[in-house]
Amino acid sequence: MKQRIVIGNWKMNTTAEEAVLLVEELKKQAEYVELDVELGVCPPMPWLLALNEILDETEIGVGVQDAEPGDFGAQTGSVSIKMIAEHAEYVIIGHSERRSTGQDNDESINAKVKSALENSLTPVVCVGEFTHLYEKKRVRGRPTKLEEISNIFKQLQQAIKGVAEKDIPKLVVAYEPVWAIGTGKPASPEYAAEIIDRLRTVLKRASKRKLANEARILYGGSVTASNAKSYAELEEIDGVLVGGASLKASEFMKIAAAFSRQ
Repeated sequence: MKQRIVIGNWKMNTTAEEAVLLVEELKKQAEYVELDVELGVCPPMPWLLALNEILDETEIGVGVQDAEPGDFGAQTGSVSIKMIAEHAEYVIIGHSERRSTGQDNDESINAKVKSALENSLTPVVCVGEFTHLYEKKRVRGRPTKLEEISNIFKQLQQAIKGVAEKDIPKLVVAYEPVWAIGTGKPASPEYAAEIIDRLRTVLKRASKRKLANEARILYGGSVTASNAKSYAELEEIDGVLVGGASLKASEFMKIAAAFSRQ
């Protein structure tokens, strides 16, 4: 049985001192519990090396929230996946906050996914709709432009275009409906499970069923310690990508405990 995974996306938060205090508290709490769940945190890029050193002897992995595909180049101010590869385990790719501002598109996301795999990093591929596409049945008319770019199945298809079949199990896909992120109005566990099941069908079309089933698909969007168990109870959901709640060590560890099978 594949191991579930809980990843914290700190976004643009914490000073250097706050980041160190947070991971030291996570490290301390992790020492006192045995959890059958993979744990990872994705801090702002400047804190990567320091936090990686602190967590080096622990079971908590460190990742980044974005990086450019490839090795080296003339992109002033950018950091490549190659540059961070030996210091990280995960790279978040295609988060809606980057898609919506035009910082990422299908082509750049696909390049980042391939580059992450080439550099032995786990790509955490984010997909999410801007509107409640699947709660209403369209009676007539064509999808609006907003609905069209919200097609999460197309997002995933484009993200994994050209990815080798053998690499499909290495993917982590995070379903994060935009309308649920930071709103305090999460998708219901049943709704999230239904969409995740359909996203896995996309993976099955790109590879053998067995390989597709090995990839982990997470839910993200207003996940808290109080609602994590309701998602963990559904086998379709392989874990969560946590935003604001990952900035509190106790909250994050409670979420991790909810997903542990022990």
